Amino acid sequence: MIIPTYQRSDFLARAIRSVLSQSYTNIEIIVVDDNQGEDSFRLATKQKIKDFSHRIKYIEHKKNMGVVQARNTGILNANGDYISFLDDDDEWMSSKLETQLKLFDQLPSSYGLVYCGYNAVDKDTETKRVFKPKYRGDLTNILGINHIGSPSVVLCKREYVTNVNGFNEKIIYREDLDFYYRLSKICYFDFVPSPLVNYHIHSGSESKNNAIRLIGMLGFIKIYSNELKTSKIRWSEIMERLGELYLLNNQKLKSLKSFSEAFLNRPLRLKILAKLLLSILGSSNYIKIKRL
Repeated sequence: MIIPTYQRSDFLARAIRSVLSQSYTNIEIIVVDDNQGEDSFRLATKQKIKDFSHRIKYIEHKKNMGVVQARNTGILNANGDYISFLDDDDEWMSSKLETQLKLFDQLPSSYGLVYCGYNAVDKDTETKRVFKPKYRGDLTNILGINHIGSPSVVLCKREYVTNVNGFNEKIIYREDLDFYYRLSKICYFDFVPSPLVNYHIHSGSESKNNAIRLIGMLGFIKIYSNELKTSKIRWSEIMERLGELYLLNNQKLKSLKSFSEAFLNRPLRLKILAKLLLSILGSSNYIKIKRL
C-alpha cells in the first residue's frame, strides 16, 4: 500500500497507525515523501515515521513533484499482487483490507478494483457524512464524475494498474477520476457497502479549492469529451457538475449554459432545472439556498 505525503506530517502518523492496525497483516507499506529537499516538512516527516521505520519502505523525492507522481513512484516500487492507496490525512478502519480481499476472492479475474463506503469528516464544520457506493460491474458508460471516491477507498489488482500505467501525470486535479475511467475500460469494479475509510476534509484540502476543481474537470472533459458524450445520462451528470463549478467560480453565463445542456440531456431530472433557475441568483445566493 502507498502513502504519498506532502506538508502533512501532523496527520501522517495517524494514517500509518490505521494501516498497522489492519486485521490483515501481510502489508507492504510504502511512504513516498514528496516534500522539497531537506525542508522543515521533510525533517518533521522523518521524525514522525521514526517509530515505524522498521515496517516502512521510505522513498524520498528530491523535490516536490505532486501527488500523482508520488503515487506512481509508489506503484513502481510495490511488490504485491494488490495495490492500495492512503492519503496522508485519511485513515482506514481496521477491517478495510481484509474485507476487500475477501470480496476479491469471490469475484472472477475480470474484476480489478474493489472500493468501499467512506465517512467524509469535515474538521471545519465538525460534521460527518456517510457516502455509500452505488455502482458495480461494467462502469465504462457510467464514470464521468467520481462515483468511487478518494484513492484511499480502493484496492486494485496490480496487473490492471500496471496495464494503464498508473496515474496520468499530465492531470493536476481529477487524476483519481481519470485513473478509474481508464481502469473501467479493461476491468470490472465491485464494492463493499460499509464505510471503511475516514476521508478528512479540512481547510488545506484541495477538494475545497473550487478553482482547481474547475481546471481539473475541464481537463478531464477535454481529453475524453467524444467518449463521454456517448451516454446522455453521464454527459448530463458532467454538465451538471460543471455548471456548479462555474457558478462557484463566479462564471454565471457558463454556468447557465452547462446547466441547460445537462437538462436537455436529462429532462426528467427536475433537480437540474431547479439548479438552473437558482444559478440566475448568483453564486452566493445559490450556495445559501442549496445549504437550506
